[in-house]
Amino acid sequence: MISKTAPAITPVYEILTKQELHVLRKAYEREPAVLAEFAATTYDGLFPPGSTIFDAITARFYTHGAPPEKPLSPLPQRDREVVLIALLSLRRGSTVPLAMHIYWGLMVGLDPEEVGEVLLLAGVYGGIDSYTLGLGAMTSTLNTLKNLVVTNRTTPLQVVRALSSPDSESSPASLNPADVARRLDDLT
Repeated sequence: MISKTAPAITPVYEILTKQELHVLRKAYEREPAVLAEFAATTYDGLFPPGSTIFDAITARFYTHGAPPEKPLSPLPQRDREVVLIALLSLRRGSTVPLAMHIYWGLMVGLDPEEVGEVLLLAGVYGGIDSYTLGLGAMTSTLNTLKNLVVTNRTTPLQVVRALSSPDSESSPASLNPADVARRLDDLT
């Protein structure tokens, strides 16, 4: 039996208000290609022979370039992020890619409750541990985003820095923070 004296828990989808999400989306809309450009420069730098392949993936699925070009794929960006959030929630290791795609999904039209539903459905098929890790990454991501809005740091580059920071709860296990910082500086 569940104790009724336990402290109330805020549902994860209520961490970020609609107004805070609106502020983040407005900042993203001014620079929609930044996330793809960040990923491209990071992966191109880590393994230059793979740049042709990664650049083709970027052109196919992501808004990219300056001025921004739309992706070639007919798959809506919102649907792309649903797929990626589900897949990344099933992986072990760093939660940074999941955090980035939760943010990206929110920026292209998902709302926090839908992200929670995606994590739940993936967890049904992938295991409760995947669901628990996914909810943890979502909670950390939304709390980080809330803090960024409160401190008026809402540009995509500021968000990427915060989500990939070694001080963040979703710190990258697979990327060297110095490399990430250098790549971010290259984009500014």
